Amino acid sequence: MKLTDFNSNLVTYKGVDYALTMAFPYVLKYFELANDDGLATVEKMQLALQLFCETDAYKRLSFDDQAGLFKEIFEKKINLRESKLASKLFKSETKTYDFEIDAGRIQASFLMQYGVDLSDPDIRLSMDWDQFNALLDGLNDNTPFREVIRIRTVNVPESADADARNQISKLKTLYALGDSSGAEPELTLEQQMAGMDRVERIKYIAKLRKEGKLKG
Repeated sequence: MKLTDFNSNLVTYKGVDYALTMAFPYVLKYFELANDDGLATVEKMQLALQLFCETDAYKRLSFDDQAGLFKEIFEKKINLRESKLASKLFKSETKTYDFEIDAGRIQASFLMQYGVDLSDPDIRLSMDWDQFNALLDGLNDNTPFREVIRIRTVNVPESADADARNQISKLKTLYALGDSSGAEPELTLEQQMAGMDRVERIKYIAKLRKEGKLKG
């Protein structure tokens, strides 16, 4: 998003303009579809076009052109610079948040910092994906969302005593990213050993190797 942009929800494909609806709930719904293993790739694309296109003019296109139109929508309207910078913004190369798991924290953080209620129907229809991303990236460290990001990415200092390591480990476990189905997240080896001293760690690693749960 640029300050010189007019935020027009139009995309041009092969000389034809297509009016779009890019409110952030629609894009989040697309992400749900994209992660649905029960849908074929073709089905995901066509459902996405139904979500984003304000008319059914796209249905007159050939299959290849529908795919081309969707690619244009994705590159120009969804795959934003703000989204690409998210991992760097949160100081991690791995996934540090999930829109479903962190939905409540995101909503609370927007209300806390901006006074914006993301559950308000008018806001849900009027806030486009690019604006939502800009505001998400702009959340400060005092918001619930950023605090959880900090917990997920913080390293357990070697100098910390056992109680401190144990507390950090519990917080990391509490806020670890599992899946939105409620399944328990798999802990990293570092998280499993966070409350142990050096001798305890050596014994624990030896135990895992003996049980065949750790190689090398």
